[in-house]
Amino acid sequence: MKNIFVKISVLVLIWLPNYYLKAQETNNIKSLEQAIGLTIDTKTKMNLYIQLINELKNNNPDRALEYAKITIEIAETENNQEIKLMALTRMADIYWAMTNYKTSMELAMKAVDLAKHLGNNIELAEAHRVIGRIYTDLGEYKLSSDQFFESLKISEKTGDNQSIAKALNSVGYLYFEQQNYDKALEYYSRSLKIGREINDPIGISRGLNNVAAIYAERKQNDTAEKYVLEAAKINIKIGQRLWEGINYQNLGELNQDRKNYGAALNYHNKGATIFEELNNLIMLSASYINLSDYYDETGNEEKSLQYAEKAFSIGQANGLKKIVKNAAEKLHSIYLKKDDLKNAYKFGMIQYQIKDSLGLEESMTKLSKLELQYDFEKLNQEEKLLQQRKDFITIIIIITLSLFVILVLLLMSRQKMKARNDRLAKQKLQDEVDFKNKELTLNVMNLIRKNEILSDISNRLMLIENEAVKDETKTAIIKIAHDLQKNTEDEIWEEFELRFKQVHGQFYERLMQKFPDLSPNDLKLCAFLRLNITSKEICKMTGQRISSLEIARHRLRKKLGISNTQTNLVTFLAQI
Repeated sequence: MKNIFVKISVLVLIWLPNYYLKAQETNNIKSLEQAIGLTIDTKTKMNLYIQLINELKNNNPDRALEYAKITIEIAETENNQEIKLMALTRMADIYWAMTNYKTSMELAMKAVDLAKHLGNNIELAEAHRVIGRIYTDLGEYKLSSDQFFESLKISEKTGDNQSIAKALNSVGYLYFEQQNYDKALEYYSRSLKIGREINDPIGISRGLNNVAAIYAERKQNDTAEKYVLEAAKINIKIGQRLWEGINYQNLGELNQDRKNYGAALNYHNKGATIFEELNNLIMLSASYINLSDYYDETGNEEKSLQYAEKAFSIGQANGLKKIVKNAAEKLHSIYLKKDDLKNAYKFGMIQYQIKDSLGLEESMTKLSKLELQYDFEKLNQEEKLLQQRKDFITIIIIITLSLFVILVLLLMSRQKMKARNDRLAKQKLQDEVDFKNKELTLNVMNLIRKNEILSDISNRLMLIENEAVKDETKTAIIKIAHDLQKNTEDEIWEEFELRFKQVHGQFYERLMQKFPDLSPNDLKLCAFLRLNITSKEICKMTGQRISSLEIARHRLRKKLGISNTQTNLVTFLAQI
């Protein structure tokens, strides 16, 4: 009971000052009208007209349009294009609210052209926003999203927070219409935050109502009602009749969801009355659908049918796809309950056809939408041609740059492939050299072993010579040992030199070119060292003592010019 009392108290606080506030609003309008009559300065008078239009556009759109037309006439006479632009955007907004989309689109497109010419980005953003709202009501979400995001982009460039908040709200509304409630809440919350920061009552009330709609969709009714009541209080205070009606509509839905039918009907009727006074057909038809739901839920089938038919007629007459779909869905349900299968089938087919049409961006459109697109193209033909030229140049530049990048990438790829192939070839060659070096070293080892065996045989022959009796025998043995040793050394060296040249054919040539004073023994030593054969193994092959080999290495270093350096002899030779 306490919670209900609090809610009722809040409503009383909202409703009691209503008459006073309307009287205050009337006084403001009268004051502005009187000031216009007394003002001599034309510029001041036009600015007063703009203020008057702002006061009237939500609550008395017909009078607001009359003043807007007067303002444009004066602005054209005085050649004041800025004031003319402001009047155009407000007229476009008013005609949108009255669901006169053709006139609204014409005026909004004129405003776009003039705003671009004047460099007035605030009014340009507003004009794009109006066009986006038209396309949203017609169910053309792709076109509306283009307009809303363009409005947001322009608004952010201006830094005008009020304009940014409006654009954010419009984007949120687009997501809401497509039932993407998370994204809708994100944009609505950002809009509300800006409205609070700049203390803009219209922006705050709009943000509160829209955030409440998200919570209502999520069945968080207490939170939703809290936001709507706060919004309604602001709208009544500032005289925002359209948004006051929307608040009533939302409160009606919340109370109906709670089965609080008395309060629900009261709110539904209040909202419908306001929309009827403002001639806002889209909101009025939405109210009729809500009333149809209400009467259906409370068991009054005939009244439910009556309001659903009203909404369907408005939707069809004005090309409002979403209204037609929702009304057809309701009529289908009602006729099913009445066992009128013929009409149930008829409206069921209409419902699914419209649903498919809303979901397909390239579906066939109504005559009104085609006419609007035709007017849109006609008004912007020159601009589109210019944009096409710019796009063509941009495409040519992009293609040229792309081809250049592709060419560079191909060249780089080819270069990398060539380098890779070179590395592979070099590695293969090195592997072959390493293999042949191993093979050569192995052969050298075999030669050393062979030389050792032959030397051992020679030594044994010398022992036999000592034991021989006859001089002729001794002489023969010595000669055989000597020949065997000499032939073995020549054979070993010839075989080594042959195999070495097969692997390092140009080593001798390069060595002799750089160091022509080298002797055959020097060359032989260089070859051994090139193969990284140890001093001990060289001695075995050549029959030299280690001391003699060290002297030979020292002489070789001197001839190679590295006697007084720390350069490693083997490393030096490996680099030749």
